[in-house]
Amino acid sequence: MRLLSLSSGTLPILLAAALAGCAPASEQKGGGAFDAANARTYGADERRIAARLSLGNGSELNSDDSPYTQAVMCRAAFDSVAERLQQTGALGADQVRAMETAKGLFESRLASLARAAGKSEQTVASDLRERAAQSDAAASARVLVGCLRRLEEDARR
Repeated sequence: MRLLSLSSGTLPILLAAALAGCAPASEQKGGGAFDAANARTYGADERRIAARLSLGNGSELNSDDSPYTQAVMCRAAFDSVAERLQQTGALGADQVRAMETAKGLFESRLASLARAAGKSEQTVASDLRERAAQSDAAASARVLVGCLRRLEEDARR
């Protein structure tokens, strides 16, 4: 289901914002520089293992869950990370616009799937609250990265 599309530059902004939301405020300062001279090239097996272990590799979104449940997970994760980022004031104008676009996508997808599943607004709100209570900031960031990757995949189709 393609409701809205993300521009090609939006996903990196959203991923960076989601990752920033994962770190404690004390660690949200600039990091060290990348040292290309000491960079190592990894083989296919190492890259495959790293992909399985990577943040937001999609494993947080269980394929056994219904599309509605996955939409609830994505929306709750988005809300959690967005709230955390707004509290820190860590978003620039481009990131705010990207977050607004993503919020619209997650809201539209959840509303559409809720209607298809016969869920009332009260049930959706209750499911969102329940999901939010089950996740910490790091888990929400991992889920959100997986959700954003799925949005990108959907936009490419």
